[in-house]
This record gives sequence, structure tokens and C-alpha cells, in this order.
Amino acid sequence: MTISYPVRCVCIGLIGLLSTCNPLIEPAFDTERRYKHELYSPDECVRISQANAEFNCSEVVYFNANGTAGLLLGGGDIIVSATYQRKGQKITVQPSTSLPEEIVFRVITDGELVRMDDNTRWFIY
Repeated sequence: MTISYPVRCVCIGLIGLLSTCNPLIEPAFDTERRYKHELYSPDECVRISQANAEFNCSEVVYFNANGTAGLLLGGGDIIVSATYQRKGQKITVQPSTSLPEEIVFRVITDGELVRMDDNTRWFIY
């Protein structure tokens, strides 16, 4: 039994298409979103911010589609600019003049990241 030329072409095309599929589906990650990590409980935050109005109770990171990131870290009030790269589930924020060392996040879901050096969870807001 011979297979017609059009059927062979379709079969070869399907095999090629299926062979490029990745069996490990990565969690979704959308740029242009902000993720936040709370440094203190709400009660502690009120107490601390009353003593120092410039203190921020949250840490924030956002990733732009052009490969740049903004970070608000350690309770400060200055957003640090840096670049980032994503490989699989890992997002690496590169050191810059205003960020002395790299920061690595792991994507858990589209709405949650984990900072690898201190195991803190960052949630979309």
C-alpha cells in the first residue's frame, strides 16, 4: 500500500511540528507587571512609618518588556534601575552602578516569584 504525496507531506509536517514542542511547560510570566514583598506586618509597618515617614514597608520589582527592571529594595524610597534576563524559570537582574550584586528570582506562577538568595515570596499587585 502506498501513501499519497499530500498525506506524506502532512505527516512529515506534523512530525516536525510535534518534535519542536517542549514537554516541560514553564509557568507564564508577563512583563510590565509589578511584584511586591512585604517587609513587615501591617501593625509593624504603621509603627515604623510613624517614626520615619520616608521608610517603605514593601519591596517592589517590575520588569519591562525591553529588558530593564526597576527595584525598590530594603525599605528605601529610591527605585534602582537595572537590566534583566530570563532563562526558563529563572530571572536574573544584572548588577549595575546602583545595584552592587545580581538578584535572581524564580517564577512560580504568573502572579508569584521567589527571590533565590533569601527565599522571599513576591506577589503581583
